[in-house]
Amino acid sequence: MSQFVGASGRRPPPNAAVRRALDGVAAAHPVASAAPGSAAAADGAIRFTVWVLLASLLLQRFAIPIGELPLSVVAPIGLLCGAYWMVSGVLVFDRRRVVALLVIAVMGCLSSIVSMAGSTARLAAISWTSLAQFLLLSSFALLAFREPVDEERFFRAINRWIFFIGVAGILQFFAQFAGVSVFAFSDYGFPIKFTQEYVFYNTVQTAGASTVIKSNGFFLVEASIYSQMAAMGLCIELVYFRRMRHLAVYALSLIVAISGTGWMVLGAFVVGAVISMGPRGAVIGIVALVVPTFALGVLALTQPDLFNYFVNRAGEFSSPGSSGHLRFVTPFWALADVLDETPLSLLIGGGAGASERLYTQLSYAYNINTPLKIVVEYGLPGLVAYLALFLAADRTPRQSALMMPAMVLFLFTGAYSQFAPILFPILLITSVARLRPRAPDHA
Repeated sequence: MSQFVGASGRRPPPNAAVRRALDGVAAAHPVASAAPGSAAAADGAIRFTVWVLLASLLLQRFAIPIGELPLSVVAPIGLLCGAYWMVSGVLVFDRRRVVALLVIAVMGCLSSIVSMAGSTARLAAISWTSLAQFLLLSSFALLAFREPVDEERFFRAINRWIFFIGVAGILQFFAQFAGVSVFAFSDYGFPIKFTQEYVFYNTVQTAGASTVIKSNGFFLVEASIYSQMAAMGLCIELVYFRRMRHLAVYALSLIVAISGTGWMVLGAFVVGAVISMGPRGAVIGIVALVVPTFALGVLALTQPDLFNYFVNRAGEFSSPGSSGHLRFVTPFWALADVLDETPLSLLIGGGAGASERLYTQLSYAYNINTPLKIVVEYGLPGLVAYLALFLAADRTPRQSALMMPAMVLFLFTGAYSQFAPILFPILLITSVARLRPRAPDHA
């Protein structure tokens, strides 16, 4: 049985024979013939991908000031693009992920009601607005390409724009040594209330005690996200294309971002490539480490102070108060404290918005990552259903090799479940894109 449903409620034709049969009864069933053909649907899927990616990368800093937190402009753009191409017949709903989102909605309502009733009084700070925004953004995961798209064509479109961001970040980094410093749009008169700079992200951040500013990719909100995007671009390039110019740009981007999270994504890729691709994956993994390590060696020779700062950051995991400790250790401290105080929250959660208000209960500074947020607010069943939004999909073998770095990026390098500029591209790569392997050329 097909897992996909179109905007009209009909399943898309499973093969060419059925499609021709439906064409023959177009007069009796006009909706059946309204969907574009395979080639047109694939073209539309690529256009949809490019529009969402452009918004996610180039408009990442811009926001609409609504409520407590500004709403990223990427969210309405991405959802409107989805609605448009859904109506156009290019996209369909995936039944599996529809069920998963319904489970999340039920858990969100149940956990919030129980928390309000006092069963988890310690976390009784419910935000229905947070739940509505969370479900609305997560609804992007329901989409799927109606027709499978050539995987190389899809990832070529993805990497074209990651490459652009990589070049922009490199130029931005080296321009500061010539006296040109453009790291925040608000520094040049753009109203800060319409951005996510400074208040919500470390947009301008120096490398330790030096005056050198980390590159943030010019358009992205902070250096760590630039590093993560460069790592994903490098992973895609190694799996699909292996173009030296692109490999060099992504490796240098990892260096000028001076952030460790991109290296975590790259490490996850090495593990995933070995598991999913065997010996060939091991070779790709070795190359994945050699290319940026060579760039790191160049940094050691040309900027030894920056190199020492970069290397010394590896010790942050055991240093309370450091960025690495806050990002990767304190979320698990917070989760352990919550479960110790309210064990029931593991099953049903503490209600929507609870993770955002833990600071009123905890005596130490902490960061929120995606698993912490989902478990604390919607319980373990909510986390399982949420992971299904990414995992419940049909993928090609090479596409599967990108799952590990994509999931590590999304789950552990930041709190991205309500940050559309990261959520939407990761969903595109992992589940929304239905791809097909490129057929071998024949003479």
